[in-house]
Amino acid sequence: WWTQWDRLVAARPVWFQAAIWLEVLVQAPYYLIAIEAFLRQRDSIRLPTVVYSTVLLTIMPIIIGEQLCGEHRTHHQCLVLCVYSPYVLMPLLLLARVARPEVFPKPPHASRAVREIEIKDEALPAGNSSLIEPTQTSGSAAREVRARRRAASSRRPR
Repeated sequence: WWTQWDRLVAARPVWFQAAIWLEVLVQAPYYLIAIEAFLRQRDSIRLPTVVYSTVLLTIMPIIIGEQLCGEHRTHHQCLVLCVYSPYVLMPLLLLARVARPEVFPKPPHASRAVREIEIKDEALPAGNSSLIEPTQTSGSAAREVRARRRAASSRRPR
């Protein structure tokens, strides 16, 4: 690949080696953190995503500029641009995602499910609220119901 299509990778100038180290030290750990955060829908991924995206969007114009006009320019510009384009598009999409107030907004049906469970809970005699399991609803609704039950039980006189 690098001998014919991507001469920059074959040449590895010092600045490109620094970019590779950025990839190892910033991007690789981000991928591990992001996979877990996106699967568990954790809003705490906002700052790591901003750092990751900023690093990538800073180095990619330099790499693409070298590919198109530099000393190690490629003769297959379209192909190389296609290969490198995800490294520009993904950080832009991720930044757009974390720019919202809530990175993972709750679906509208989740709050409706919580209200339905609470109504059923209120209809039961005291102490029998465990008969209705929040696991019958979506995951976020179930977590919200459990949190509200814990808060309510801590306020009840014993």
